[in-house]
Amino acid sequence: MTEALAFPEDHPALSPELPFEDAALEVEYQREHQRFLAPKRGGLSILLLLSLAGFTLVKLGADRSLSSFALLVIALALHELGQFAGLRLVGYRDGKMSFIPIPSAWVSGKLLPWKEGVVLLLGPVPGLLLGLLLLIASLHAPSAPLHTFAMSLLIINGLNLMPFAPLDAGRLFRLSLFSRNRFLEPGFLAVGVAALAFFALQTRNWLLLAPAGFLLITLVFRYRVLRAAPSVRDLPRDPGQLAPAQARKLFTLARAALPWRRVATAMEQILDAAQPPPRFGTTAALLSGWAVALLALCVGIGLLGLAAPAKWSEHQSKDGHFAILLPRAPRVIAVAGTTLEQANQGPERFYQVRWTNGDLRAARPGEVVSDVAVPAAGPTARELRLRRPGGGVAVVRTMKDGERSFEIMVIAPHEEPETQRFLDSFRLLR
Repeated sequence: MTEALAFPEDHPALSPELPFEDAALEVEYQREHQRFLAPKRGGLSILLLLSLAGFTLVKLGADRSLSSFALLVIALALHELGQFAGLRLVGYRDGKMSFIPIPSAWVSGKLLPWKEGVVLLLGPVPGLLLGLLLLIASLHAPSAPLHTFAMSLLIINGLNLMPFAPLDAGRLFRLSLFSRNRFLEPGFLAVGVAALAFFALQTRNWLLLAPAGFLLITLVFRYRVLRAAPSVRDLPRDPGQLAPAQARKLFTLARAALPWRRVATAMEQILDAAQPPPRFGTTAALLSGWAVALLALCVGIGLLGLAAPAKWSEHQSKDGHFAILLPRAPRVIAVAGTTLEQANQGPERFYQVRWTNGDLRAARPGEVVSDVAVPAAGPTARELRLRRPGGGVAVVRTMKDGERSFEIMVIAPHEEPETQRFLDSFRLLR
């Protein structure tokens, strides 16, 4: 990068309360200075909200019902409530409640760095932890609404963990890490652009070129902002505390650095970029909080599949020549001439069919409670009910069809309507 933009000491903008000689420039300064002191956040916030909502609805699958949309709104509201509570927690009393995923923009320069970092983290972290708890609850009591809500929480708050401004983590990285060296953020953005473009070309997923283009535009803006920032490092953090001469200096600098942008926005970004970094301990604590949130997100993503609600459909085994209802597509394991086709519903419910050409020794996963014939299922069919040592039940049905032997088994915390439904749905394909 080149040296920071600078102005001579006799520049008109450096003279206290001296209007610009150009009347049109003075009018522009007065207008942009008012916008700088009282910025409006609507356009970008609405765009981010619609993008997050649209992305979440796509990820929620084909069921875009009113209830799914309501759960999405609640997830967004919880994100905002977390940051609103954060503002109150750190003693800020001027925040307004709204569905804006970047409330740090309200308080930029008005809070100490560690306080601003806490506000940023209190957006995604509570939502991710709540989503994690809901998924754990769904493992024991499967629920489609709980799973949908948990997925909404993970997507909304997970996206905000991406270290790209104006998302929460992007603001956090600017505040705690990128502020230490002006080459860090442009370098990080350049790597992100290259990675997305490379992945788009490799996978022929041309939609990825859109975020790559957005990051490229951001890279150009940030380059010029960071180039200009060293010239105003001596200015106060709070825009309201700028002296007239300082405000005019910042206006002139912003107008030269980003002539194609609204000057008030450029003034705000340059002043924000000029602030000194927090202490190393503060940086370590804030980035540790982000890492914990990222870990919670990864665990939540891992639980999404296990906690997914059952979608019962008939599975037909081509090799086993049978059909049966299962809550999801089974995994197939073949060992030493015996084939197991199993579908899990959480960590406590297993639905499986084991079969082989020949005799099959029936499994005994517990203490036998009953052993009865089941004439309706076939002349050789028997059904065992077992009490498992660690709690729960198992029901095993065995039968033969010529040389082939079958074992249909359910393991669950207790007997449920799905147990008998699964067992009775078994049929041979001729």
